[in-house]
Amino acid sequence: MKDAWTWVKHRHFPRHDRWDPFLAVHYLTYACDFRCPYCSDGQGRPYPERAPGHLPEEKALELLRRIRGVCDRIELTGGEPLLHPSIEGILRALPALEFRETVLTTNGWHLPRYLDSVERSIDTLVMSLDTLDPVRAAHWYGKGPETLPRLLENLEQAARRFGRRMVLSAVATAETLEELPALMDHAHALGIHFACYPQLEGVRVPPTLSEHPGYRPVFQELLEAKRKGKRIWATTKALEWMRDLPKIPCRPFTLVAIEPDGRVFYPCLERGTHAGSLLEEPDLHRLRLQGLASHGPQPDCPTQCHSACTLGFASILQHPSTLLSEAACGLRRVLDEKRP
Repeated sequence: MKDAWTWVKHRHFPRHDRWDPFLAVHYLTYACDFRCPYCSDGQGRPYPERAPGHLPEEKALELLRRIRGVCDRIELTGGEPLLHPSIEGILRALPALEFRETVLTTNGWHLPRYLDSVERSIDTLVMSLDTLDPVRAAHWYGKGPETLPRLLENLEQAARRFGRRMVLSAVATAETLEELPALMDHAHALGIHFACYPQLEGVRVPPTLSEHPGYRPVFQELLEAKRKGKRIWATTKALEWMRDLPKIPCRPFTLVAIEPDGRVFYPCLERGTHAGSLLEEPDLHRLRLQGLASHGPQPDCPTQCHSACTLGFASILQHPSTLLSEAACGLRRVLDEKRP
């Protein structure tokens, strides 16, 4: 019921003095020991090049309590969130905060060390993997020739624990387009979801990718798999938008993105500007007003930001029929799984 009312407010009664997010995305730390060549924030910088500071455990937990006060769903991301020095304490504290849903995104390298704590504290686990080529994995991730075997073992170990609560997430690049169907098949063979989003340079898909002859066919294949009931972690409309790359009706206030130190991005991470800090002002509505005074209302951006964070809620708000499509895809999946 709460989600339905929030949806009604965003779609029919938008206000500049309220911030009612469906999801809080907390960048726990920007530190990361991978060096993925496509890594890019909204300003075109790799995340590890942002100030990698993190809060000590007591402050980190206080920030999580503040986040819980403004939103009941949280995604912990980075950088690599498992590199936060207090990650064990943070994971232990999460259940007591009673978030309705918790999501963790990880590159998977350190996952076995924390898997017990992750399983106890996290509802949905998202692990990144972009290639099944051992040479490319060793080169891209910077961990040597054993990189891919270790990542695949970590993925399978986690999939056994999480099952349908796990997502294998890939970034589509011009170099890896041909590998994406095999990655999708691998995820489905493990019984987990598959997610795929185009590489962004800053806020735009680079021409080397968007103009690649294999780009649209790959996302069309994902769309067809979704419609057949396969576990694809995106709405059908979001997949169409990723395939066609149109100007999208952005809805940044369906999310709230939070820096490692508690500063809140306004209106979004991609713009790189802030409204203030949740550690100083726990009222998100007031923070939105501060952001409005400092940076103005939501901008009318050009064609850009075809990312996971942008497309999900925007697709549902702009096209409510997407919910019916999601239900139909889910029904097909249930019926398919019941067949002998």
